[in-house]
Amino acid sequence: PEHTSQKCPHCGILNKARDRRDICKSCGYTTHSDRLGAMNIIKAPVVDGVA
Repeated sequence: PEHTSQKCPHCGILNKARDRRDICKSCGYTTHSDRLGAMNIIKAPVVDGVA
């Protein structure tokens, strides 16, 4: 999936990648960009056996 380390897992807003620590400009959620990407990959739909 695209933009997994830029999309807020709480509100769904796409934020610009800045550094390793991301803060959502919409809801204020803060986490490390690697964790953010992992959270979004977990939520990604599985299509033809691929997430």
